[in-house]
Amino acid sequence: LVDTIFLFTDGLHEAENDQLELFGKQRIQDILQDSSSLPPRALIERMSKAVTDFVSDTEQSDDLTMFALQWKK
Repeated sequence: LVDTIFLFTDGLHEAENDQLELFGKQRIQDILQDSSSLPPRALIERMSKAVTDFVSDTEQSDDLTMFALQWKK
């Protein structure tokens, strides 16, 4: 059994695209569910790519920090 903790600052769910839409908590949850088997580094890389693709070239007004910790029982 593997457990993962994923922590992030509000800059992740508040990231905006050029239409002023937020990346949002639901999108984060969906990515986490689809990535449950990934190791921490790969999870963060996947989330980073998703938010980068979402915002495209839109300048962000907040920092973006993520931390993932995984342990096996």
